[in-house]
Amino acid sequence: MNEMQQIQETEKIVRMTASFQGYNHRDVIADGEMFDTENLSDDLNPLLTVRKKRGITSYDVSGQDPVPLNGIHGREKLVYIRGNTVYYDGTAVSGTVSTDSSMLPKKIVSMGAYVCIWPDKVYFNTTDATMTLKGMGSTYTYPNRHLYIKMCKIDGEEISVSSGNVKATAPKNPTNGMYWIDTSNAEKHVLKQYSAGTKEWSEVPTVYVKIYEKHAGRPESGHIDDAFKEYDTIEISGLKADDTMSDTIKKQVNDLNGSRIVYGKGMYWAEEPAGGGGYTTMNYYYIIVEGIIDAVPTLDQTTGSGATTVTMQRKIPDLDYIVESNNRLWGCKYGVVDGETLNEIYACKLGDFKNWSCYMGISTDSYTMSMGSEGPFTGATTQRGLPVFFKENYIHQISGSMPSNFQLTTIRCKGVQNGSWRSVAVMNEVIYYKGSAEVLAFDGNMPYIISDNLGDVRYSDARGGVVGNKYYLSMKDAGNHWNLFAYNTRDGI
Repeated sequence: MNEMQQIQETEKIVRMTASFQGYNHRDVIADGEMFDTENLSDDLNPLLTVRKKRGITSYDVSGQDPVPLNGIHGREKLVYIRGNTVYYDGTAVSGTVSTDSSMLPKKIVSMGAYVCIWPDKVYFNTTDATMTLKGMGSTYTYPNRHLYIKMCKIDGEEISVSSGNVKATAPKNPTNGMYWIDTSNAEKHVLKQYSAGTKEWSEVPTVYVKIYEKHAGRPESGHIDDAFKEYDTIEISGLKADDTMSDTIKKQVNDLNGSRIVYGKGMYWAEEPAGGGGYTTMNYYYIIVEGIIDAVPTLDQTTGSGATTVTMQRKIPDLDYIVESNNRLWGCKYGVVDGETLNEIYACKLGDFKNWSCYMGISTDSYTMSMGSEGPFTGATTQRGLPVFFKENYIHQISGSMPSNFQLTTIRCKGVQNGSWRSVAVMNEVIYYKGSAEVLAFDGNMPYIISDNLGDVRYSDARGGVVGNKYYLSMKDAGNHWNLFAYNTRDGI
């Protein structure tokens, strides 16, 4: 008889997972972690739960195809761009933006009541009932018109200098207030004024000229005084004197081309004698810039072999990334623009996103900083109210309150991955972003890695945002599949 076999009872072991520790895609994981957590959530931490149902807040269609979302921006009300239309709080803004592939995706930034959009360089006022897109820049041309130049004071009062008082020696028997253009220095003529009290000629420290055009009849609109405002910085090109003018005047007129500050603008009218008797009402439209002129030349840009069109333009820079800080817009640009290689950070004039090259030596000036770090910019944001710019291997921090005390701090470290600029998000003054290989957090000192649990999978083209205490990050893996992760910043899960 076979001996009965005895089966030994196995000791029972019960293990309790007390809390959900989130996603860990490495070979060895800890108790409470999971290799895959699709559709799971830690909303009820430490309990494991299913994520909340997703929903669609807005979905416009054209025919059967969804209209692409080309930009989104959060302020007190949502700004987003579908196709070529900008929406604010669900209401379409008048005007359109470009859908050309070279103009996508859009960069949107707020400054006070205004929303600004690059690379279109347009803006709209959220408090304006019409909400219409307008261009930040402005261009005015003088085609087929006669222009005039005359010296003046900053308030527009014209300065008259007789032809006999344009010479190298002081006029004899001068009267109080008389003007003299001292030509003793052939390279730089100087305007001087006589004081009967001191019996001396004093140099006028800053000389201005009025560039104007005139038209019969009044009123008229759409002229130079509509194109610019006081203290705009503009680029002037095409100014040249008639061939009948002296070489000196030709040079003085040519020197007015280039970057100029508009110190004044406006229009006035006067009665002038008309042919055949009588008078004609003439309108004068003008701007005032720094300069000196020995005479009152007529600038005929439409006749002769050297005819040109005079152009005056308030330019807005091409920017890769834009942020708002302390009532200024800050931007950066890396690349070739108009044949010039740029690697720069810019700030607009205080409170004025339409002026980026106004340098008057005052606290409200624009600001430009050339960078020494290599490589393109990859993103930007603000931290503690100050601008921060990223490259793949650098973080550039700007501090200060005005151009005279702006300072740059450069940290050589892991920056934002190229193409993942939309991953940059800020929570509790910590910046979260996708680096070249990892996801990082930057508290202002040095970035640190928060993505060890993602394992060896490589991701790119990341887009992120914050809601509550979580940083959400959508990234594309090597197989071009999109993955959405949520990082609990409070518990590090």
